[in-house]
Amino acid sequence: MLETIGGSGHRVVPYLDAWPSQPGAAPARHLAAFIPDWMVSTEARDQFWVDVDRWLRGPHPCTLLTAACMDASDPSVIEELGNAEDSLAAYRSWRESEQTESLP
Repeated sequence: MLETIGGSGHRVVPYLDAWPSQPGAAPARHLAAFIPDWMVSTEARDQFWVDVDRWLRGPHPCTLLTAACMDASDPSVIEELGNAEDSLAAYRSWRESEQTESLP
């Protein structure tokens, strides 16, 4: 859905900002599914990419995943969210190293 919005020329920032405010495990599980897809399918560095990258490196995704993981009781959901936290940490680390390497 985000790609469709971004592809239509609209900014995704309002949708990203609303994501963590949704109650329950569903938003966190959608994020858990989104992160690996983002990591393997992103090559264009257009406005959509900039917006999502900035959001993923901000505080909201970690907060959403951590809170949902702490509230979950199903071991498979806990594992899914934990894997997403690990993937997000890897993405953030990669982006940080990428930015460090591009410094003069």
